Amino acid sequence: GHGWIDTVTPESRTKIQEMLREAVAEGMSRRRQVNHLSASGVDIPVAYTAVRLGGGGKQLVAVGRDLRSVSALQQRLVEAQQSLERDYWRMRHIETRYRLLFQVTTEAVLMVDASTHKVVEANPAAVQLFDQPLKKLVGRTFPFDLERGTESAIADQLATVRAHGRADDVAVRLTSGDRQASLAVSLVRQDSTTLFL
Repeated sequence: GHGWIDTVTPESRTKIQEMLREAVAEGMSRRRQVNHLSASGVDIPVAYTAVRLGGGGKQLVAVGRDLRSVSALQQRLVEAQQSLERDYWRMRHIETRYRLLFQVTTEAVLMVDASTHKVVEANPAAVQLFDQPLKKLVGRTFPFDLERGTESAIADQLATVRAHGRADDVAVRLTSGDRQASLAVSLVRQDSTTLFL
């Protein structure tokens, strides 16, 4: 007993008027989404097409498809997108802090690919410790510039870290400047790569 236009939200009323006009003039309207009012206060989205019945009269049939499941899916998609964006910015913030810490720490730090043992990254303190430019450090196979005889202790340390995630520090002597140092190794996973720090 209600007018079709009175069952929809104010924003949808012009769409109903357009569908009615098109159906009368052309026999069928284009499909449009309208939102129906509900007792619970949650709008019900429905996609309608209006069709004029034969005989040139003004009797119309409106055929609609309930879009609540599509609407719920779209809402979940929007929420997932927002969650991804929040995670992305949080990760960017963490990466920025890591980069800053990596650059300003006074301890020499090398990032070494765990499978190839090639240096992936070195901080300024490592450049100074090994007295080599960054370009020469990156790509070198670790260990290097350490006194002979410590290779087996370092290999054991790396194997222990790979198996258990941590190992005791190893005392080493650098060949450049004949200095003693303590080698601490930990495991870091970055994307699909495993690195020694």
